[in-house]
Amino acid sequence: MRVESGVAAAVPESDPLPLMARTTFYWLRDMRYNWDALANKWNQLVLGYNPERQREFLSGLGMSEPGWENMALTLFWGVGALLALLTAWLLRRMRTADPVQRLWLKFCAKLRSSGCTRAPHEGPADFVERTAARFPSKAEGIRAIGARYIALRYGEHADARMLAELRHLVREFGI
Repeated sequence: MRVESGVAAAVPESDPLPLMARTTFYWLRDMRYNWDALANKWNQLVLGYNPERQREFLSGLGMSEPGWENMALTLFWGVGALLALLTAWLLRRMRTADPVQRLWLKFCAKLRSSGCTRAPHEGPADFVERTAARFPSKAEGIRAIGARYIALRYGEHADARMLAELRHLVREFGI
């Protein structure tokens, strides 16, 4: 009975008690008990982890003979499965190019096939002007494609009609 009542019952009421030893704060007592339970679990599971507990754990995973070969094979397949899941997650998150960007890349590929490659640092307006100067007979079509691309990609008032026009211009463009 004295153990359950704690140290507070053994000390006269006139003596001061540390905060953690007082029994009037039930929430504090419950928190202390929960902390002790957590510390006990830690001691049992982590500090008390020995080869026998390891064999029990591995047999629970389906390894009846936990030799180094079985463990290496399990590790290999586990890491492989984790990498496969991570790859699937990353591939799912990759964005596909939007229709405007796909049309621009198709236009750039057409120009590349005729020897005019866009530099990585070159913006669309500069690229359009450079290619229009290189191909004067196609300058009007190049500028029209460039203007629609810039309006759709960077403008505020892009609409489906402009996208259809860009699609038509890129499809019809040829050098």
